[in-house]
Amino acid sequence: MPTTQYKLFQDRSIYRDICAPMTQQFCGGMKDQIISLSPDMGAGYFRYISPCKNVEMYVSDVTFRKRTVLKEQTNRESFSISFCISDILEWGKPGTQGSALLERGDCCVYENGRYEVENYYEAGLRYIGIGLNLHPDRFGVVTDHLLEKKAAVSPEMPAHKLPKYKMTKTVEALLHQILCCNYIDRLRFLYLEGKILELVAAFANEVILEQDLLTVQKQMSISDLAALARIRKIIDETYAEPMTIAELAKMSFMSESKLRKCFQQQYGMTIYQYVLECRMEKARELLADGNDQVKEVASLVGYSNISHFSEAFQKKFGRTPSMYMKSFKH
Repeated sequence: MPTTQYKLFQDRSIYRDICAPMTQQFCGGMKDQIISLSPDMGAGYFRYISPCKNVEMYVSDVTFRKRTVLKEQTNRESFSISFCISDILEWGKPGTQGSALLERGDCCVYENGRYEVENYYEAGLRYIGIGLNLHPDRFGVVTDHLLEKKAAVSPEMPAHKLPKYKMTKTVEALLHQILCCNYIDRLRFLYLEGKILELVAAFANEVILEQDLLTVQKQMSISDLAALARIRKIIDETYAEPMTIAELAKMSFMSESKLRKCFQQQYGMTIYQYVLECRMEKARELLADGNDQVKEVASLVGYSNISHFSEAFQKKFGRTPSMYMKSFKH
């Protein structure tokens, strides 16, 4: 199968040959640069956003006409996190066997250092990914934790031994809010700065929790873990009319305080936060389907007050329920 090879990001003159003209927006120290694929190559874009100093994000949403390899050479001074939004993201190291593969919902971390990478794109497939750069000057606390937990890929590590992590609902929701941001000019940069910082904190916290999961589990009995799984399933089924903590504690054969503590240790959020997550995710599904009015959706997920529902939804996804529903109508 024929393969087209290009260099990526390091030589802007090459970009002029393979891509449409770059669009740029600068506001003081803030940057937003978009490089679109030329029609003969495919469709989509690579985007670089820096809402403030030492906060950087890369977004790619591309579909190539032919199987394509984009070669990237970087000498990173910062850590980076990659999130897979599409079905797959794949890359490897030149001259080596095996490749790194992220599937939908996967994420990974790279240490600072020198990397030579080949990014692989099959013809006709849509590739969507988000990357964050974590500069030690700004995110030293986070990068120190990642090093301590050995959660990151080193330059010497073979690509196929990539340590991967699964996104939680919190991380997925934040990525969705970033991709769907409809603010403009300086407000856009301000919004993205806040969401990126929130995303970094959530990711680092959940990686640390995942690394420590075995330790947490050792502190719980098998019967406790089974009870927590039952409680979570009950919440999944009753989030619109949730049971009280006292009722859940009786069903789990735990005290209320132990249930609260163990649930947060196991799932990374309080019971109340988990109920809210379930409600918001179901509301998002119903609004995207477009078969119900906002008031009906609010009622279906357990809200009698539509104002309270709208406030919670906008806080979670960055848009009102009405705006979110309209985005799915053509």
